[in-house]
Amino acid sequence: MISLYFLFSYMQKWQRILLGSSLSMFTFPAIAQLVDSTYLDKDYSELDNILAASYIRYDYKYSKYFEQRTIELNNRSIDKVIRFEDATAKVFQDTSFFYADSNRLVKLQVYKHGLREGALLKFWPNSLKMREEVYHADTLLSGHCYLQSGEEVPYFPVEKMAEFPGGMNALYAYLVDNIKYPEKARRKGIEGRVRIKFVIQVDGSVADLKVQKSVEPLLDAEALRVVANMPHWIPGQQEGKNVKVQFVLPITFSLQ
Repeated sequence: MISLYFLFSYMQKWQRILLGSSLSMFTFPAIAQLVDSTYLDKDYSELDNILAASYIRYDYKYSKYFEQRTIELNNRSIDKVIRFEDATAKVFQDTSFFYADSNRLVKLQVYKHGLREGALLKFWPNSLKMREEVYHADTLLSGHCYLQSGEEVPYFPVEKMAEFPGGMNALYAYLVDNIKYPEKARRKGIEGRVRIKFVIQVDGSVADLKVQKSVEPLLDAEALRVVANMPHWIPGQQEGKNVKVQFVLPITFSLQ
């Protein structure tokens, strides 16, 4: 709790800047009921014992929300604090905090009834702001981005999905123009929808193709062929940097 109260004093400054004088969303109530604790592996999957655990998650019940506080076991530092409306842990409420490198705050986000409401702040390793955004009812009202030196740069969204050149309509047109219905499957009247999973690489190329849902080998092979021959996509981005993005594309074969 020491680090949380230290954070509260630090957050007061940002709360005054972004949300005015009200500080209610950034307070840490002293009274809470511990209702459960769970060991987690490095991917945050639940475990039965501590032997393979990387984290422990404590579940607390407060009067106005339910809180999950995750602690890294290696150094006993806070990993994240996420708040929900109730114990189902499905609807975000109040302020969630995310940490790295032994209690260094990297992100906070305010929610109200599952919608972004108020401030989103992200920080560089030197604790200067990386970005600040203000939301109302999940709608972005304003946003600012900063270099690690503190210099403000033109705003860009946190994430940008990979995109087929020309958009979804162009993707559908590509499929229509390039799919060749296998003649043997046509003669047998075989129809169906094949699902192809693939990854858009940082350079926009298509890789790691797999049939997620099979219909028939001939149709599966044609779906794989047409996806493998797609032109380079516009890469996805996260914080302005190209990243890999996974897609699942349904391809329908119909004789109608």
